[in-house]
Amino acid sequence: MMVAMFWDSKGVILTHCLPKCATVTGETYEDVLRTKFLPALCEKRPEKAAAMFFHHDNAPPHRAARVHQFFDDNNFEVVPHVPYSPDLAPSDFWPFPTLKDTLCGRTFSSRSAVATAIFQWSQRTPTEVFAAAMQSWRKRCEKCVRLQGDYVEK
Repeated sequence: MMVAMFWDSKGVILTHCLPKCATVTGETYEDVLRTKFLPALCEKRPEKAAAMFFHHDNAPPHRAARVHQFFDDNNFEVVPHVPYSPDLAPSDFWPFPTLKDTLCGRTFSSRSAVATAIFQWSQRTPTEVFAAAMQSWRKRCEKCVRLQGDYVEK
């Protein structure tokens, strides 16, 4: 099951489970940003909805012109991502590994049961854990800058 999770130092803003067999393209990513993420952001973080910093890795859908146009139209500043640096994609080092550990060994009867388990995990995880993950990301980014873009793994 493919899940798009948008989060910040205060917690999860949106968890969106993609339809079965969905292919993520620039068009589908931009649609999720426009129709799912932006309304969730306005509801949960209204102070950030007018302008914010946004980070995602450099996957092809993230680089699509329509996605950049969405960010421009909504006053989002995209934080650049160093190519070939999965260690700097926050969701790659946290929360997905933590979430996978939580779901490991469990059996789910449906996709909606998995989605419910993910939502419950996001609700049970304390805000301080999200804040610590963001701090860890900042430290990784600073290390990458000090190393002039060399690979960083902790």
